[in-house]
Amino acid sequence: MKGCDYISKLLLSEGVTHVFGYQGGAVTPLIDAFARAGLKYVQCRHEQASGFAADAYARLTGKCGVVVVTNGPGATNVITAVANAHLDSVPVLFITGQVNVSDMKTENVRQNGFQEIDTVSMAKPVTKYAARIMEKSVLRNEFSKAFRIACSGRKGAVLIDLPMNLLFEDIPDILPSQEPEIGTELDDETAQTVAEMLKSAERPVIVAGGGIRLAGAEKELAAFVRKTKIPVVRTLMGYDIYTQTDAGFSGNYGLPCANNAIYQSDLILALGTRLAKRQVGKCFADYAPAAKIVHVDIDKAELEHVVRPDIAICCDVSVFLKKMNALAVMTNIKRWTVQIEQWKKEKLPSKPVDIVRKISAFAPAKSVVTTDVGQNQMWVAQGWQLKKGQRFLTSGGLGCMGFSLPAAIGVAAAGSKKIIAFTGDGGLQMNLQELQTVAEQKTPVKLFVFNNHSLGMIAEGQMKYHNGRFVGTKNGYSVPDLEKTALAFGWKYARYDSCDIKQILESKASVLVEIPLKDKVTRAFTRLDPEYARKKIIFDLDGTLIDAGRRLFSLFQFLVPQSKLTYGEYWDLKRHKNTHAMILADRFGYDERKIHDFEKRWLELIETKEYLDKDTVYPDVIETLKRLKKQYALYLATARQSVENTTAELKRLKLLDLFDDVLITEHKATKEELIRQHIAPLSADDVFVGDTGKDVQTGKALGMKTSAISTGFLAPEVLREYRPDNIIESIRELEKNVG
Repeated sequence: MKGCDYISKLLLSEGVTHVFGYQGGAVTPLIDAFARAGLKYVQCRHEQASGFAADAYARLTGKCGVVVVTNGPGATNVITAVANAHLDSVPVLFITGQVNVSDMKTENVRQNGFQEIDTVSMAKPVTKYAARIMEKSVLRNEFSKAFRIACSGRKGAVLIDLPMNLLFEDIPDILPSQEPEIGTELDDETAQTVAEMLKSAERPVIVAGGGIRLAGAEKELAAFVRKTKIPVVRTLMGYDIYTQTDAGFSGNYGLPCANNAIYQSDLILALGTRLAKRQVGKCFADYAPAAKIVHVDIDKAELEHVVRPDIAICCDVSVFLKKMNALAVMTNIKRWTVQIEQWKKEKLPSKPVDIVRKISAFAPAKSVVTTDVGQNQMWVAQGWQLKKGQRFLTSGGLGCMGFSLPAAIGVAAAGSKKIIAFTGDGGLQMNLQELQTVAEQKTPVKLFVFNNHSLGMIAEGQMKYHNGRFVGTKNGYSVPDLEKTALAFGWKYARYDSCDIKQILESKASVLVEIPLKDKVTRAFTRLDPEYARKKIIFDLDGTLIDAGRRLFSLFQFLVPQSKLTYGEYWDLKRHKNTHAMILADRFGYDERKIHDFEKRWLELIETKEYLDKDTVYPDVIETLKRLKKQYALYLATARQSVENTTAELKRLKLLDLFDDVLITEHKATKEELIRQHIAPLSADDVFVGDTGKDVQTGKALGMKTSAISTGFLAPEVLREYRPDNIIESIRELEKNVG
C-alpha cells in the first residue's frame, strides 16, 4: 500500500478516530487517505486553531489528539499550539508536511524546496519528541514511538515531520504492536512517612493539579478525601478535579478561602502540580510558611524546581494515592474543616465574577467549559460553581489568547453537546474565523464574550504602572459590532442584560452572548488586592503576618489613615522613595526583622476586637503575641532608663534603636538632630553601634568609629536580663557573635 494509506492504518491501530488540521499541498494526499480509511477529519480555519481543537479533544477523551498541517507557514503557524500542549502536558501528535527528500536544502542555503523550513529544530524545545522521517523503513517505529512518548510518563506534545515523497512509497502491510508503558513505584518507607505526617497534621491541605486527571487518579483522590476529610484546593490545570471538601481555586488570582487555607496550613500535599510561580507567588518563601510540603509528580524535573519540598516523590499520582488508601490514613481535623467552611462564605466583590456564578447556576452537570486567557479566564476560575461531571479546559502554561473557541470545536468532536465557551473581546478576535467552523459543523456552542472594549489584563497593568497610557489596549484598539459579527457567521446573538440564560443554555443552536462591561478598565481581583482582603490579620505560628503585600498595606492604612494612598501608589512609594511607607515595609518583611517604630502600635492593634478573632486564631499564636507585648514593654522601660543614664560607658555605646523608639517619640526630634545632640560630643575613640548599614553611614558622617550589628529587632537580645547595667556586656557579646 502507499505510504499515506499505511499511515492511516497506523493511526487507526492506535485508536485514533478524529484528526484536526488545515489543508496544504504537502499533506493533501494524506488527508484524502484519512477520509478513505474512515477517519473523521475536522478542517479548522487556521493551523493554530486546529492544534487547540486537538488539544481540547485529547483533554476530554484521554486519547492522543492528532493534528495534520502542511509545511512552511502551516508548520510555523501550529508551533504555538505545539507549545501549549507541551506545557500543559496534553498528549497530541502533530504531523507536519515537508518537501520531498530530494528537494531538501544543503547546509549552505536557507531554503531549496518551496515552503521548506526546519520544523524539527523549531519544535524540539517545545515537544517531548520531534523527528523527521527520511526513510519508509522507519515509519512504523517512529509513529509507534511518538504515540508511546506522548501518552506515557508526563504526557505532552510530539511531532513528526513527513516528507511528501514518503506518502507515495510502497510499504508492506505490517502494523506495529503497542509498546508497554514503564510503571512507577513508591517505596513502603516513604509512604509510611507521609502517612505519619498526615496523621499528626492539624491543618493539612491537598493542592490538586492537572496531573491527577492525566494519571486517571480522580477516583483514588475521591476515596482518599472521603477517608481523610482533608480540604482540597485546585490549581488552574486541576480546576475540574471534583471533591466534596473543595476549598476553591488557589494561586495568584485565587479565592480568599483557598489561599487562606494554604497560608494557614501546616502540611501541603501537592499532587500532580508543578507548583508554578502563578500558583505560589513571587516570594517563594512566603508559600505555606508554616507548612511541611510533600510534592508528588511523575516528572522529576518539576520536583524542587520552584518550591523545595520536605519530601519529593517522583511517582505517578495514581500509584501514590492507591498506596495511601491502602494505609487507611485517618485524621482529626474537624476544627480546621469548620474554619474552611467559614472562609468559603467570603465572595469577591466583582460584577463579572457574579455574572459567571449566575451562568454556572443554570449550566447542566455534564457541561464542558472552555476559557480564553486574560481577565475572562480569572473571572471564570473565581466564579464558576463546579458541579460533578463538569469539565474545565483552558490554556495554562503558555497562556494562549484565542484558545477558547477552537477548544470548543475539539470538545464537540469528542461528543459533548453541552459546550460553554468564555472569551474576551481580545481573545475572540485572535481566532474569530473559527466561528465559521462551528457554524459549518452545526456545533451547539454557547459563547459568552466579556466586552470591555479593551485588552483588559494589560490595560489593568498600564493603569497601575504606566500612568494610564493605554497604548494598544484602548488607544489604537477597537472591537467590531458583535451582533453583526455573529449574524455574519450564521450564529444567533443575545445580550446578557436582556436575555434568558437558562433558555439560551438549553437551546440547540450556537449563540454568541455579549456581556457588555462599562467602557473603562475592568479588574481581575488578585489575592494581593486590599478590596477583598480579609479584615482579620492572619498569623502563622510565630506571630508574624502572612501574605506580606496585602497585610502590610492593610496595616499601613490603619496606622497612617491620613495618607489615602491606593495599593498601587503605596507600592510605588515603597519601591522608589525613602518614605514612611518604605520604612514600614522594609521593617515588616519575611526577612526575620521586626517592626521598630511601629511594633508597639502593632502589638496593640492585633489585640483589638476588629483585627483579632480569637475563635479563628490558635491559642499558641495568642500566647506568642502576649509574650511579644510583654517583652516589648520591658524593652521600652529599660530603654528610657538607659537614655537617662549618663555614665561614661553608656555614653560611649549608644543603640540607635533607643533613639528610634523613645527619643523621636517623646522629644519630637529627627534622628539626625538626636544623633548630633547625644553622640557627636563623644570623642573620636568612641564607638557608635547601629543595627543597619544606614546607621553606620550616619556614624561615619559624624567622624566616629562604627560597629554594625545586623540582628533585626536588637533590643530584646541586648536587654535579655532587662537591667541597664547588663547592656554593655550584652552588646560586646553580640559584637563577637556577628562581627
